[in-house]
Amino acid sequence: MGAEPIFQTGFEALGHDLKGFIETCYEMLRAELSSSLGRMRGAALLLAAAALFAVPALTLLGFCIALTIAFAFGAFSHQAGLIWGLLITGSAALALAAILGAAGKARLKAGNLTPKRTLRVLRLDGETFRKGAERYGNEPANRGRA
Repeated sequence: MGAEPIFQTGFEALGHDLKGFIETCYEMLRAELSSSLGRMRGAALLLAAAALFAVPALTLLGFCIALTIAFAFGAFSHQAGLIWGLLITGSAALALAAILGAAGKARLKAGNLTPKRTLRVLRLDGETFRKGAERYGNEPANRGRA
């Protein structure tokens, strides 16, 4: 009868510790995922800016091609400056769109979005639990085998 409260207190302490461990892991994961969400939001903004620059750039380059063809057939005389201006402006906007798109795509890689710190802490905790089980003579590898 005297041992029953000790076990009950031990199980209550274990339950309390387990609850604290789960809450801590949850808060770490939540904080890391909100940080990843912020990075995703930034990457989406970069991709949107790339699209915003790409549409007029491609339009300008399309006009440049059309004017070049018209100039080649003699429709305009002495309009080479207009064609070069459209070509330079369109190329610069397209280069800027490519840079923004590449930066946005680099930020959206799956490796950048995984909760690395939380996973590392959980692996370390798992190793600690395994070492503790081995210390008391319990082999976790043999439990699943029949």
